[in-house]
Amino acid sequence: IEAMACGKPVIATNTPGSREVITSDKHGLFCRPGDEEDLAAKIGIGLQKDWNSEEILQFAEKFSWERVAGDILRVYDATIREYHGLGRVAEEIVTPIPTGSSSHP
Repeated sequence: IEAMACGKPVIATNTPGSREVITSDKHGLFCRPGDEEDLAAKIGIGLQKDWNSEEILQFAEKFSWERVAGDILRVYDATIREYHGLGRVAEEIVTPIPTGSSSHP
């Protein structure tokens, strides 16, 4: 995900977690788990392919901290409302991180 946030494609093993992140050959490539030759071949393909960095960046926004945190807060909010009957939404309880801020200097 970090590479995609920099507009770079990802080469990963074809496993369930990776399939959630690489949903198209526009964003990266899969290699077979444990197959070094396939990994080397996919790296070669990845180096030669003309990737659309802007498209990769836009796709990576799906996994931004703000989006993921918002999704989690909505789940918590729904759970609180359903099981405890609280009227306030999670966004009122938790102060969100301002967009564009980073923990890195």
